[in-house]
Amino acid sequence: MNLPKQIKPGSELNLAPLIDCFTVLLTYLLVSTSFVSLGVLDAGILVSEPSAQGDSTARFEVELQATGQIFVRVTGPSPRAAIVPAIDGLSWDTVALRETIEDLRRQVLNLREIAVSADSDVPYAAVVRAIETLKRSLPNVYLEG
Repeated sequence: MNLPKQIKPGSELNLAPLIDCFTVLLTYLLVSTSFVSLGVLDAGILVSEPSAQGDSTARFEVELQATGQIFVRVTGPSPRAAIVPAIDGLSWDTVALRETIEDLRRQVLNLREIAVSADSDVPYAAVVRAIETLKRSLPNVYLEG
């Protein structure tokens, strides 16, 4: 039976193979992190509470439907509404959404924020795409809770 050799006192360990392995691992980690991209969804959460007085401020409300339609409402002293139809009956038209927001913004000048809500069947990617589109028109975009 072969027994392993015992380390004699005063002998040194060969660390060169261990350092070589860590060098290769470090290089691999540095190269692989260049393919990782982080995205940030910059939107606040808006909780609607009933107010005792009439709310005189105007606000956009955008609702994404599972059918692909987008309902746009302006609340406040001069309410307005618009419907952005779906593309091919399946997907959300973000270009038409932005044009609708810009048209309504020209009509009602004191609009400062947009509240976004979506049906439970709407994919997360569609909500993010809508928020990014809306942030080009107005910086204050909120998810309505």
